[in-house]
Amino acid sequence: HSEHRSLESVHAFESFIAIAGREDGLSQVWILQPDESVHQVVWPDEAYWCDIEPGADFSSQSLRLLYSTLVLPKSNVAYHVMERRLETLRTKPVPNYDPTLYTTRRIECQASDGTTVPISLLWREDMVSPASLSNSHIHLYAYGSYGIS
Repeated sequence: HSEHRSLESVHAFESFIAIAGREDGLSQVWILQPDESVHQVVWPDEAYWCDIEPGADFSSQSLRLLYSTLVLPKSNVAYHVMERRLETLRTKPVPNYDPTLYTTRRIECQASDGTTVPISLLWREDMVSPASLSNSHIHLYAYGSYGIS
């Protein structure tokens, strides 16, 4: 048990087990190998969503995952378990959209009750300078708990 981690699904394969869940508010995928070692899939972005795509072949050496960020539309990704390497297979096309114009970052702030709250930020790079972000204010209206409704 962990206050910061919850497990949502388990997928068994011939040479590894893939586990999907959340840690500190972010969706995660962990790989459990036969020698009982565990590693986490490392993503290139700070704020994202990921999940395990169901229906994979039991003997597969790679794992099919879904991945998206506030900037990047949903993508189908192969994770090559033994190499610990991600390969983007397909990203959903969005007409008239240029993701290189935007940046996203994940920060944490402390609510008035002392709770640390994760916040995902998105901005257009040509409209906001990084220096102005450090002096900006945010109005946090409410926050909730992942996995509890």
